[in-house]
Amino acid sequence: MTKLTKKQRAVIREKFGGKCAYCGCELPERWHADHVVPVVRKLKAVKTGHHTYKLVSTGEMHYPENDKLENMYPACVECNLYKHAASVECFRKMIVDGFRGAVNRSQSLRCAQRFGMLTVTPAADADVIFWFEKYQAEKESAR
Repeated sequence: MTKLTKKQRAVIREKFGGKCAYCGCELPERWHADHVVPVVRKLKAVKTGHHTYKLVSTGEMHYPENDKLENMYPACVECNLYKHAASVECFRKMIVDGFRGAVNRSQSLRCAQRFGMLTVTPAADADVIFWFEKYQAEKESAR
């Protein structure tokens, strides 16, 4: 797909009420059109110094069939960069595992937990429910 037009971006932005499909925040002026089912961009290593390289996009993708408007969701920059080329299910797992790991590795968070400032509940082990899932469920129940 070539670069999105302003009209296409407006359509994508409004898919879930002008909110990030994942965290549900109001989309700021700068936001990303995320491929829900990843396209996985091809990269190549470019030498930048004697022993240093940088990965740059070739402009090609591994799954070009996923590069279509129906497969694009609006995402805040933070969610899209964190999700990267993960599937929705993998992104859920990344969030839960990242949270658990942060608590386990952080003295500050463990201290806050001991002093009752942070409570890790069984819900923290439950599936993450994304905004687009809540939004779609609300739309269906309104019918």
